[in-house]
Amino acid sequence: MLGVESEIGTYAGSSYGTTDVMQCLDANNPAVYCMGKISPVNGVAYDANEGLLMGMPSSGYAAIRNIFQNSAPQPSLYTTRLSICFGILWLGYKTGCAGGVINTGITNYNGGGNPNYLSDVLDRVTNPGNYYNS
Repeated sequence: MLGVESEIGTYAGSSYGTTDVMQCLDANNPAVYCMGKISPVNGVAYDANEGLLMGMPSSGYAAIRNIFQNSAPQPSLYTTRLSICFGILWLGYKTGCAGGVINTGITNYNGGGNPNYLSDVLDRVTNPGNYYNS
């Protein structure tokens, strides 16, 4: 997933795509608001209860709230570690909400932006030599 997500690039054309490698922190992604339990901006919607049954704190995660200023996440505060940690956590919530079915969790992680997302991820897993050279 990291290979597929990091090529998408948050804020295309800038360095933030390399910082938010799991693409879960940008202002257009419901994941960042849900994990921070912060009211979304720009019409982004999320289920405020998502993740709670899987152990997400009802107040959200302080590490996510710390990247917010003026009600929106600030790319200058992103770190690669934060993106990876919360990307994995978000995948866990999506998979848990899908009854533990990892392929459904992967598909739901994408949120429908790429209809071939699961195929793209699975192709990288089964054919890494097509993408990564040593």
